[in-house]
Amino acid sequence: MTPEERDRIERQALEFFSDLYASQGDRTLAAIGDGSASDAELLARINELYATEAQRGASAYAGFWRAIMIAVAFQSLTGEGVGADNPALNDDGSGISPQLNDALERYLMEMARLFGNRYSENSLRLTFAAIERWREQGGTVGDLRDMMRPIWEGPRPNAAATTETTRIVTDARGYAYQEAGLWGFEVRTRNDGLVRPTHTAVANGGPYPWSQYEQMKPPINGDVNCRCDIVPVAEAPSGR
Repeated sequence: MTPEERDRIERQALEFFSDLYASQGDRTLAAIGDGSASDAELLARINELYATEAQRGASAYAGFWRAIMIAVAFQSLTGEGVGADNPALNDDGSGISPQLNDALERYLMEMARLFGNRYSENSLRLTFAAIERWREQGGTVGDLRDMMRPIWEGPRPNAAATTETTRIVTDARGYAYQEAGLWGFEVRTRNDGLVRPTHTAVANGGPYPWSQYEQMKPPINGDVNCRCDIVPVAEAPSGR
């Protein structure tokens, strides 16, 4: 996968996450209303809303990434010299194997669950913090809305787009290469001024066998905004 192809997916992801966070913000502001509710009533409204936000976020996440994940896995098996005759493809080579499809689906459901929980819990925490500051400082409901706007705009959808693109693209490729029977992988950075030294060190330390995949795969160390990728290594290097 070229950096340009990966960036195209990230642009799609940014549109998705921007809409997802904006809609959550709209629902939260609707629950707050004109700001005249008592603290207890406001707490009850927000808690009732966020009781369903984790599932809402998980469902949206899975729906967005499913087709992209499968397409990335298939492209990785057919367009990067892996070889058309491998167990990760179906019998006629027109798609990925049922085994790989099932593995990716289980993986996606778990990533969706984790994202949904983060999406809900972080927004809830930031929402209550903003309401508390607003109560302390005083002001209008318009002031509260201004205080809360950064919760759903700017850094969060941008970070989600970059990090989750790296996560899904990496693991779609990693699962596909393992199913195809390849030996291992190398990590590649963007090799620019934004790359963390720790990520450069991981890239320089390869190639790695699949037994080290969970420790070394991007997003490296779970770092937000990681843009690293993996490339397959067909056979063990000499001496390994």
